[in-house]
Amino acid sequence: MKSRRVILGLAGAMVLVGAAPRRAGAPGAGSRPKRLARALGRLNMDELLRRLVFEARGSLAPELARLAMTDLQAGLAEEAVACARRAQDQQVRDALMDEAIGLYDGVIAATRGAGDHPGRLRHERFRLARLRAEGLIKAEPYVERIQYFLARDGDRRALERLTGDAMRGLDRACDRLDTLAGTWRDDHEAIVTGAADAVEALAAEAHYRAAHIRLYRALALPTGSRQRRALLTQAVRDAREFISGDFADRGVTNEALLLAGMATAALAADAPDEPPTRPARTRPTKPRG
Repeated sequence: MKSRRVILGLAGAMVLVGAAPRRAGAPGAGSRPKRLARALGRLNMDELLRRLVFEARGSLAPELARLAMTDLQAGLAEEAVACARRAQDQQVRDALMDEAIGLYDGVIAATRGAGDHPGRLRHERFRLARLRAEGLIKAEPYVERIQYFLARDGDRRALERLTGDAMRGLDRACDRLDTLAGTWRDDHEAIVTGAADAVEALAAEAHYRAAHIRLYRALALPTGSRQRRALLTQAVRDAREFISGDFADRGVTNEALLLAGMATAALAADAPDEPPTRPARTRPTKPRG
């Protein structure tokens, strides 16, 4: 019992230290609670994590308690996604992804209405992470089976369902973040704290995810359909924005090349067969001499 109290005390101290407020816009804010959540998740110590959250909420001021709870939930969501991607069983994977999406819904609700720059950024990051979890990561097994001609009954319907709402959500996120980036570009406080640069990077990520989900959505649609070809064409166009220029050194070039190649290949497969070109007939010339 004594050792158990010691473990709870040490872990609780880690939560309290990680939940301490930091300078607005400081890098790594909230990272300690997330690391603790990941560690406890890997050790399957869910009960300990719940107790830590409960004790932290009871001993902190309301604002700090909310931040601690939000960071722990976000860390658990990330851990659930990581575990899901390692899972071999489809049902286990889907259950873990649903758990992660539910956790993201919780942190999105908890951060809604934030008025300061760091709070608004956290909220938008959580919204983008949720869209990525549902529309891209949860959809990955269906996409792979379709691409390798191993699709099961219902795979295309499942992919269409997963990508429909997520694609619309990502389109709205791109518009919202582009508008926010334009506003914060003229905001002195946002410039000084780095929030202006951070929201521009987040907007770029939203466009990058949108390019991927257009490909996934297209793969769920009938081959040769007008909507499918329009989505594939847009995916190629969007992916090319990340192949060179400002994004060449951000580690996304190879993935963007792969995305553009996959969309181009799907477009080529959709193209109707063209009759072989007949060589032009020429009149024979008389030999000289």
